[in-house]
This record gives sequence, C-alpha cells and structure tokens, in this order.
Amino acid sequence: MNRKISVYVPITAGELRSVRDGSLPGPVTVYFSDLPEDEFGPDDLEQAQFDSLCDAAAASVEKLTEATSATPLRAVVAARVAGSAPVLQDDGSYVIGSLPWEAVNAIYIDELAAARDVESLIAAVKAGREPSDTQYDAVENRLMLWHDPSEIDNLIEAYER
Repeated sequence: MNRKISVYVPITAGELRSVRDGSLPGPVTVYFSDLPEDEFGPDDLEQAQFDSLCDAAAASVEKLTEATSATPLRAVVAARVAGSAPVLQDDGSYVIGSLPWEAVNAIYIDELAAARDVESLIAAVKAGREPSDTQYDAVENRLMLWHDPSEIDNLIEAYER
C-alpha cells in the first residue's frame, strides 16, 4: 500500500512533547479506517474517520488509567502516514513503527471542563470498580477540541505535568 492513510493515535496530554520530538515510543497503537475513497461517499468516509477518532479517545482514557501522573484529559493525534498498512497484533490492536512529527495534521484534546468527568472515570477504574454508564456518558459526550499542529508548544505548556 503506497497511499497515505489517516491514523488516530491515543496519547496522554503529557506525551505531547514526545509526539513533537518524534520520540513517542514505538510501536505506536493506532485507530484508522481504510475505506477506499473511490468506493465510498464523503459521508461514509467522514463517519469512519469520526468513529476511529472516538475509538482512539476511549483508548486515551485507558492510557490515563495506567499513567501515574497525567492531566486527566483525553488526547488524540491525527496523522497521515505513508507506507504499509498498520500491522494487526495478537491482542487485536493495530500498530505502526513510529509517528513522525511531519505526518501529524491535527491534535484533539478535551476541553478543560472535562477533567472532572475523566478523573471520575479513571478513579473508578483504578479503584477496581466498573464505571457507571453515567460516568462513561459524561466523558464520551465531552467535546474534544481540534488544534493545529503549530499549536503544540502552547498545548505542552498548558497541559504537561
């Protein structure tokens, strides 16, 4: 596959510097849609990309449950990568070898007001409890803000702990 594919990479806000520096440890887990553009309409393609973004946002919460100290906000990096398709792993995830900074075309991060909802969800998981539907819905219904990659230094300053 020689065409570029859009991928969505779940990260924590604390990993923004690693993304910018091209040092996000690989292999990098990605979510993507590989619908052929010549076979599907724009609405289908947009929905598939949105679904991939949502899946990556959910995986960002999982990363936050494993982090010792991270700003409790979901973060996702969108990129267009060339080369072969992401590789399916035994655990069902897909990975690429690395995420070059030049490939990044957008950064999504929760609005600051989402921190309390995300933190509540994370606290439940860390305490060994199943979060409630209300907790899941509160996070999933939060707006993730789109940022141009040129804003990354401001984001690092605002969110890095």
